[in-house]
Amino acid sequence: MRPATVPDCLLERASRSPTATAFWRRTDSGWTSETWQTVLDRIRCLSGHLTRLGLVPGDRVAIVMPTSIEWELCHLACLATGCIVIGVDTHDAHDNIRHILRTAPPKALIVATAEQWQTLSDLLTEPVSITIINGPTAGSTCHSLPALLAQRCATAGS
Repeated sequence: MRPATVPDCLLERASRSPTATAFWRRTDSGWTSETWQTVLDRIRCLSGHLTRLGLVPGDRVAIVMPTSIEWELCHLACLATGCIVIGVDTHDAHDNIRHILRTAPPKALIVATAEQWQTLSDLLTEPVSITIINGPTAGSTCHSLPALLAQRCATAGS
């Protein structure tokens, strides 16, 4: 029987050859690979994080990050959780981003850095859960109204 969803395909692929290369990543020291098992583990971790935030199938999650492996992992974690992904281009004009976020208000927002959240915070009108992927606050989750980022941050459990 063929897998029915993208997360099912990922699970099937990871179980078939967990140590095979899924992605190549360029680092300061050259190219490194990530295995299918590592990718699956990271997606499960992110999916569990989204579930602990209280997200349920059908909730919208905006991903506002540069194109990267992390973006793709967040996308797959949202699909595994049953969430609807709203991809937002980090280079888009603020008026366009505001329109997207107000037309399809997300219940959660995934950003690359705390600085990026601060730039976007005034564009939202509804409370959202914030997940920061990179930087010194990586893994932090903020249940916050816009502009209250630092006041209600708590480190997400594993």
